Amino acid sequence: MTPKKIKRLIVLEQAQSTNTVLKEMCRRGYAGFNTIVYTENQISGYGRRGKFWHSEAGKNISVSLSLQGFDGDELLSLAAGVFAVEAVKAVCGEGLPLSIKWPNDVLLGGKKLCGISCEKIGGDFIVLGIGVNVNNEGFPKGLEDTATSLYLQTGKNWDLVALRDEIVARVFAGFSIDILDKVRQYCVNIGQNVRIIGEKGVIAEGKAVDIAVDGGIVVLLSDGTKKNYYSGEISLR
Repeated sequence: MTPKKIKRLIVLEQAQSTNTVLKEMCRRGYAGFNTIVYTENQISGYGRRGKFWHSEAGKNISVSLSLQGFDGDELLSLAAGVFAVEAVKAVCGEGLPLSIKWPNDVLLGGKKLCGISCEKIGGDFIVLGIGVNVNNEGFPKGLEDTATSLYLQTGKNWDLVALRDEIVARVFAGFSIDILDKVRQYCVNIGQNVRIIGEKGVIAEGKAVDIAVDGGIVVLLSDGTKKNYYSGEISLR
């Protein structure tokens, strides 16, 4: 059963990118809030800074949701990570070693399971894209050391629609007052020495000590000061 808050569910046999399709629909007035675009065959998905998102046909979830802007939407990428973690646990089992990597990845056993993309359209819409590696049995060269799937972790095939609906239902349930605590609970970066990398190289090095209320990562620098960062790639030193 699909979640009740969905006003329109669009299932595509194939899409270049569910985010691209839904963004264009929103811009043209063809889609309202709480529209879902879903495919199990996304061929040109992308993440932050335009990075390619690999998705094997018929094996994975690619879903985008059009949401109304709201107070706290700066936290949406991290909150969506929490929703994805808890949805996977609900469908596939509590014992899975899931975590969140700031700002928008879900890890399983230390490898990337799920990518999240948030894009604002005008002043009204937020398009939230979620991609989950579910039943693929392997990855192309160059990804095998960094990516994983639920199948590779559990040895089982999982119901794509059931997992999609669980994720969507949690997104539509919205933020609870403890969402930031849950982000901190799952965030693998907290307490670790990290390096923040921007387009021109290393921005900062230090110890990640917290997630700010607006979604930034708080880094304790070598001079003893704390600074919030909102963009860039993060790596453990």
